[in-house]
Amino acid sequence: MPLRPLLLPALLLLAIAAAACSQPQDQPNPPTETQSQPDPAPAQAQSEQPAQNRQPAPDRQDQAQPNQQTATPEPETSSQAPTTPADSDDLPLAPQPYDHDFALSIARHLAVEIGPRPAGQPAETQAAEYLARTFRELGYDARIIPFTGTIRSPWFARFGADRPVFGLLAEGAAHAPASGPLILIDGIGTPEEIAAADPAGAILVVDRGRITFGRKALNAQAAGAAGLIVVNREDRPIIALIEEDGIDIPVVIVPSSARDDLVPAAGRTASLAPQPTGDPSTQSSTVDSANVLAARPDGDCRILIGGHYDSVPVAPGGNDNASGAAAVAALARAFAGTAAAPGLCFAAFGAEELGLLGSDALVDHLRQNDRLARIAAMINLDAIGGGDRPIQLVGSASLAAIAAGLADRLGIAVQDSSATASPASDHLPFEQRGIPVLAFFAPNPIIHVPTDTYDNLDSALMNDIARLAHAAIACIAADLQIPIQTPLPCESA
Repeated sequence: MPLRPLLLPALLLLAIAAAACSQPQDQPNPPTETQSQPDPAPAQAQSEQPAQNRQPAPDRQDQAQPNQQTATPEPETSSQAPTTPADSDDLPLAPQPYDHDFALSIARHLAVEIGPRPAGQPAETQAAEYLARTFRELGYDARIIPFTGTIRSPWFARFGADRPVFGLLAEGAAHAPASGPLILIDGIGTPEEIAAADPAGAILVVDRGRITFGRKALNAQAAGAAGLIVVNREDRPIIALIEEDGIDIPVVIVPSSARDDLVPAAGRTASLAPQPTGDPSTQSSTVDSANVLAARPDGDCRILIGGHYDSVPVAPGGNDNASGAAAVAALARAFAGTAAAPGLCFAAFGAEELGLLGSDALVDHLRQNDRLARIAAMINLDAIGGGDRPIQLVGSASLAAIAAGLADRLGIAVQDSSATASPASDHLPFEQRGIPVLAFFAPNPIIHVPTDTYDNLDSALMNDIARLAHAAIACIAADLQIPIQTPLPCESA
């Protein structure tokens, strides 16, 4: 399938001559060349979704919160490939069909050839450069935009003069310090497990998994606990997002290794509080990463389609999120060379697993360059290659209604969940700034575990979500009066 429309012979000769005079730019400068080095052992956060495997898994709403960062609009690394003419009169109106085989080849390269892609590490940089080259080969101007994301100051559990336990306060929990006897709960924090102890006035310790951070906190609070410590499954803390209202106690997430210090402290008086001001350990840690932004140089981006490309350290990230990043590239391929292409842009976000740092940085970058206000819709593809059906449509009600009508025509089972709180993923920074968003969620996916591999992708599910996104992009474009021939009727459900 051609990647761009045929040019008139004269224009083709001019393009060849121009290309012969230019220096090759296939290899962008690594984004880390324009960044400061991250602090050693940064405190990490992640966007948490449930994992479905043979072991207990957390609820999808164990979320991470976007964190503050310093966006770096310039310098950007860019290499512009030959593009279609600016005059769209001769360009086709109908997009190409979504090419699932092409998407699978991208996903395989990310998850197998590159493998785990932790934020700030060389493999993440390699993935960014690979995706940028892919977009350029499709005719887009693809830019690697570095940024430095900031991780918030830590909280500590203290037990007298003993070594404190480091953690991160959950977003949505109380910020007030708390103290009381430390009680280890044998379980994940259900009401029955908590009631079996003596929780009144205590700092409770529970395991992560199965129920949301907010539900754990509400259960502890209802039993009279003064505070809650949640032990992560990985040896690092995360910034959890609590979506439930009414949390009046501090909730601190600690790394798995903290259990070695918590177990011998059981029964002793513990305090939960941020590190005192002036202590060097309160200095914010940072991570250097980069976003990839692909657009037509003659375009005016009205719809942004994106997905993150980083993964947690322990997983190749086949589902989370090679699947979504690959679908973004395949969708860019489907619309390349059409009259609608100048109205679309495509993003691959870095450092999503550390708390949506990349998408938050890109929002700041677009705002600082007076481009954010032009974006009328954002479509996010995250972990679309695994999970249960029906597919949940989250985000803005108007866009979810369009997608629901298209899903019915495509024979794809969906559930409109736009009225519920959006899961923490890269659409949130756009949604928080008033931009309509649409994201797709398959409950109980395999993520954040070593079994999140390319071989474990649900290819049919990934194909269905991407085909639905393909149709939704066309209908949203038509609604914005972007020149396009929609593959399906666009009436909302």
